[in-house]
Amino acid sequence: MTTTSGRNALETHAPEHASLLARLDAGAWQSVQVCNRVDLFDLASQAVALQHGLPPLERPSQLGASPWTKDYVAQWRKAHDLELEDRATLHLAEQFAFNVASTQADQREAYFAALQGDAVVVAQAIYAADLVPRSRAALDSLFGPSDWSNGSQEQAPELADVIDDVIRTIDLFDLASQAVALQHGLPTLERPSQLGASPWTKDYVAQWRKAHDLELEDRATLHLAEQFAFNVASTQADQREAYFAALQGDAVVVAQAIYAADLVPRSRAALDSLFGPSDWSNGSQEQAPELADVIDDVIRTIPALQGIDPVVTELVRLLGARRHACRVCQSVRSYSAMEAGAGDDMFDAVENYDAHDFSDAQKAALAFADGFLASPARFESAAASTLRENFDPAACVELVLDMMRNATNKLAVALGGDAPRVETGYEVYDVKANGEIEYGLTAP
Repeated sequence: MTTTSGRNALETHAPEHASLLARLDAGAWQSVQVCNRVDLFDLASQAVALQHGLPPLERPSQLGASPWTKDYVAQWRKAHDLELEDRATLHLAEQFAFNVASTQADQREAYFAALQGDAVVVAQAIYAADLVPRSRAALDSLFGPSDWSNGSQEQAPELADVIDDVIRTIDLFDLASQAVALQHGLPTLERPSQLGASPWTKDYVAQWRKAHDLELEDRATLHLAEQFAFNVASTQADQREAYFAALQGDAVVVAQAIYAADLVPRSRAALDSLFGPSDWSNGSQEQAPELADVIDDVIRTIPALQGIDPVVTELVRLLGARRHACRVCQSVRSYSAMEAGAGDDMFDAVENYDAHDFSDAQKAALAFADGFLASPARFESAAASTLRENFDPAACVELVLDMMRNATNKLAVALGGDAPRVETGYEVYDVKANGEIEYGLTAP
């Protein structure tokens, strides 16, 4: 097949990757729209294009007309209406495009100070503004000129859908978070101010099943969220199927967000029951990392806290495994706990700890864990008091963090990924201080 243009060559010889340029283009506009920096990025994109002598990324029509004239772009340094953050962004964008190797420390510092939590997102958009026109020009130089116009508009319905979906997903998670909080009787996660006011009233949250404006995927998500919070052990196969069918590729990410909506308020309530009420407001306003990375940190770093003896740690873990019906968690036992004297009789009695000959400290930890797992808004003051009598403050904090870590098993249970490691008996494992887990050990 004869290729008559750069675009045609891309679509002919790399069909699986042909959409990458359009997706970068659309993704850049989407990302800056979410963080409310469309006009700033538009100006930066045009300034970058001026450096190259190439057409800039085309602003999607649904974002309105560009407020910038060619003369303004060419003379932006002389403009009197630009804020410091605008200038810092434009300086970095031009440096990125013209000679990134000469980027100075003061440029970076000014940029990070100006953009703060949006710095990485805007830099990624600047990459698109730089590399998409470069790549299109390179292809056209090889194969002939292309009609790249409406590159970000060719998928305009998709881009509009993506933008709507981002907002809709935020609002759906907000609703799910509030529904989870209602289950607990705890404050919901605080919606960051940059995402706008919540569209949901308390009455709507309490009565969402009666609402007529929720899509099937919204309902599937809300059903799973409430099941996750209230009794994940009873999650049914049809709930999972409906959830995966509704969320598709976003199923795991949204489930991780539901974990945060469930466990962050639980953990805060547990700490407050032990040490007194806190001002947790604006906790979600900090610079947002990738949630998957945070959950990975929870799993890897908390084991470095080893102020509690391994028997208590394992008993609390096993209680959570059984309350959540996590098959993989129930199919393993801790080498360190066994080495410290724990055995099958103790492990088997963990759900009936009141009737077993556990130590006072072990019973105190298990009773507090039961409150954490069941009704975090109704922590009995006696359970918190008894825990404090048997453990120092550092150990109490460690116990709460252990329970938060253990509860990552709710993700596996909710999504059906909790297959046991062995079909009969159990496998011996141990957790190193760096969070690495060793399986297949021989019992001491």
